[in-house]
Amino acid sequence: MLVGPEATPLWTATAVETCSQLIAAKGQVLCAANNHVWSLDDAGHPKWSPVDLLNGSSPGTDVAVVADGRVYAFGLLAHYSGARVAAVGLDDGHVYWDATPKGEFATYRVAGVVDGVVYLAGSTLWAVDASSQKTLGDYPWPNQEIALVPPTGSRWLFRSPRTGSDTVVRLQAFDIARGGRPVPGWQRELPGDVDSGYACVAAGHFVCTGNQLFALDPATGTQVWASKETGHFQQPTASPDGSLVFVADLNTFYAFDAATGALRWQTEPAKDSTPGSTGSGMAYREASRPQCADGNVYVLDGRSVLWALDPASGAVRWKYSGARQADPFKNEVVWSAGGGRVYVADPVALTVVGLNAAGR
Repeated sequence: MLVGPEATPLWTATAVETCSQLIAAKGQVLCAANNHVWSLDDAGHPKWSPVDLLNGSSPGTDVAVVADGRVYAFGLLAHYSGARVAAVGLDDGHVYWDATPKGEFATYRVAGVVDGVVYLAGSTLWAVDASSQKTLGDYPWPNQEIALVPPTGSRWLFRSPRTGSDTVVRLQAFDIARGGRPVPGWQRELPGDVDSGYACVAAGHFVCTGNQLFALDPATGTQVWASKETGHFQQPTASPDGSLVFVADLNTFYAFDAATGALRWQTEPAKDSTPGSTGSGMAYREASRPQCADGNVYVLDGRSVLWALDPASGAVRWKYSGARQADPFKNEVVWSAGGGRVYVADPVALTVVGLNAAGR
């Protein structure tokens, strides 16, 4: 059971609006929301003025990525007439360029930046060179969701949309050369449910969630190992050196050996008997993917308590329980860790809090 000391915030800043996403980067925190993107410095002061970028997002939705000193953020054109991606300077908030894909605007999101190419995924897969702003490709895209965008290389992983009655997760690899047309690769079915099929890269494997944790060979899709433990596994995260995989199910947080699938440790959150609480549920999907930074592994539990744990043992280093959300069944509390700091957005108080990675 998780028990630990309460962290003391370094600062609290008023948010421009309810944050959809936070990204810790270069001694600052980028805040993305439904109408704006803005930045706070390491002391919680505005670093640059909010950039207007209507995108229709809700908390837990990734609308921006940071790469090579710029923020690439998804937005909508005036009167919802189309989509756009804006390249915003991380240091100065200047919009260096805007580009517009041709596909159906409502379905797009920034998928990632790989080898200097910005990808938007939606009704098409649209690729633009981050330096030249040249469109490299705009390809019709099947009805599949992104499970994994690699930090480098060309092999991506997708999952087919599922319904609540599905008992398998359908995964497919695609080779996407720099801005090129997606070429379908292997397909694989794993036992799972509607919330399964997320993945990370660890120990050279695609580590995917289903009713178990599965490691697949990226080249062939062949199963390398499957965890003995079963559960309602959510989004996995690899340790910085790729030796461990961290993942939560509804009641337990796990660390697995990435090379063998052996369980290293597991722990449960503290019980909460407050009427109407979500009890001991560990985490929700998009807002709860564990994060590793500054020698800690972080996870948000079902009561919106953020825990900092020792990656090697699971021992609690500290917790932060100051954030609250109006609806316990939504991903309203968003957070990000890096650069010696942890940032948490409170949707009820409409604030962003800065914490030291040491919790004090």
